[in-house]
Amino acid sequence: MSRRETILSTTRVFSLCATVWMVFGSTSAEAIEITDVRWGFDGTARSETFVPLHVLVHNDSAVPFDGNISLVKRNSLGNRIGAPWIKNTVLAPGQQNWIRFAVFLEDGDVVRKNTRSLWSWQVSWSGPQPGRFRIEAGPRQGPPARVLLLPRGDVAAGGSFGVPVLIDELFPPTVTITDTLGTVFLDHVPRWQDAQRRAFRNWLYRGGRVHILHDSTGRYPRFPSSLGMLNQTGNPTQPSENPIDIGQGHVEHHPRGRFDIDATFVSTLTAGIPSPKKTTASTDDAEEINFGGFSSSSDNAFFSRFKQMTTPDHNWLVIFLLAILYWLLLFPGGLVLGMKRIDFRIVLGSILSTIAVFSLGFSWIGARAYDEATVINSLATARHLGGDRWDVQQWSALFVVEGDTYTLTHVEPDPGENSTASPGS
Repeated sequence: MSRRETILSTTRVFSLCATVWMVFGSTSAEAIEITDVRWGFDGTARSETFVPLHVLVHNDSAVPFDGNISLVKRNSLGNRIGAPWIKNTVLAPGQQNWIRFAVFLEDGDVVRKNTRSLWSWQVSWSGPQPGRFRIEAGPRQGPPARVLLLPRGDVAAGGSFGVPVLIDELFPPTVTITDTLGTVFLDHVPRWQDAQRRAFRNWLYRGGRVHILHDSTGRYPRFPSSLGMLNQTGNPTQPSENPIDIGQGHVEHHPRGRFDIDATFVSTLTAGIPSPKKTTASTDDAEEINFGGFSSSSDNAFFSRFKQMTTPDHNWLVIFLLAILYWLLLFPGGLVLGMKRIDFRIVLGSILSTIAVFSLGFSWIGARAYDEATVINSLATARHLGGDRWDVQQWSALFVVEGDTYTLTHVEPDPGENSTASPGS
């Protein structure tokens, strides 16, 4: 075989391999696609709150997808922070579906004005064709969201409205992740599951504001008994004289349709909503403190109390005395021992023995707290939802006297409710 024939054969082999890699590699990469990502209800959020993150996943392959879709937070070095959020997902060929993650945003997760988020977020999926997708944009800081709920078909049809649009099926199934939702405009009966209707009622009772609009027939929609508090009494085309108070929230009817609302109309409705009280902190900090429903004084008292509960009760007098003794034994104790012309092996052995003994001593004394036992401290806030129902948010801190792997579980008192948890560091 000539040299030219050898070169041509090698070139053909490489071309064939490249073609195969492009075909199968591209198929694997495009099997699962992330086509849309939405933070919160209108793209804004606040730190120290649970926020829904909706990810639209599309199965672009000819085989069903049955695997886990995970969300992780990473630092600038790419290292994972905290535990991942995992959702088991099944998608038929060509199917797309929204995946919801209930994310607890910490300080630094929210983009403020011209700053950037300290972390990045990544969605990954398992299965025969694993992959990952990096979320480029983080949630922006903003006031409580004002949204217009519409069915998926109406959203796809398009239209210009004075407020951001939220597909009604994306409404959360638990009130815990509605902290950043302030106002809802509604002109139809949403096709919700029981958990979503219950979460909507709890959100309304907790202080939400609902504005009912005319439907396509020029009348107010008639809601089922589970959402009966939204129905207008009297003339089905005319609004009530006064807003309907539901707990801390209220419902108001307006004789106009969805296409008749604009920014001016929305601003007029929300002008009467009281703004957070000013404090000595900056405006942004003051809004954030009051965003979760706490006043600045109660918020500070709450976390001060939690800090007192979780601060280890160490015997600092003994620790400081041992630290001073440890320092003196090493210097000038080690120097004095070396000046006596003792065998250097004895000097080094004495220093190493001192380090070992005091290391064990500090380890033992440092674990003597909370009555020398493994303890978990919890502090919770409860907001009334009517009747015997409460929205409870709890912080927990674990103190252990021995290193080990510990599992924390939360018992859900009501099987009909959804609980949301966030791992700490």
